Amino acid sequence: MNMQLRSYISHLLFACICLVIALSMVACGAQGEGSASPTPTPTATTAVPITTTAGITIVGQNCGKVSVRPNGSLDAQQAPGDVSNCFWKAFQSCQSATMMFVVGGIDTLTTRAFTVQKQAGTCKVSEAVQHSIAPRPANSTTINSCADIIKSADKLTFHSCGEDGTVEVPLKNA
Repeated sequence: MNMQLRSYISHLLFACICLVIALSMVACGAQGEGSASPTPTPTATTAVPITTTAGITIVGQNCGKVSVRPNGSLDAQQAPGDVSNCFWKAFQSCQSATMMFVVGGIDTLTTRAFTVQKQAGTCKVSEAVQHSIAPRPANSTTINSCADIIKSADKLTFHSCGEDGTVEVPLKNA
């Protein structure tokens, strides 16, 4: 199987897991919604096995994907500024949205799906993280809650996201 197909299948599986998690979060937090400021709270990390091959489904608004190549440059398929602006606006108004962040290495791929949702009256930010090393596909997804998001001119910074801690999504080439 060629690398592009393998990468596509890996992303497809990852998106499906994100959907299942997001739907579970919505179902658990459907009652008692009120006005709240975006103050996410970190929670424990859990591993979820990948078992589905269904189509890609995005939670809420699909803000797009920011991709970083092995040489550290941003992939120009989608404007990172547009992706981050979409997700930042969703976070500020606590509207459901998803943003993908993919970092490719020579033989590695790290895919993160950041999701913002209103849950039990508060705004929650979470990430689903998947790591793979070629030629093996990723076999599990780790779900983390993030404590906060800060946007600057050159990056979107997610704070206290599980074991990885702070995750910076670049918006401009260095």
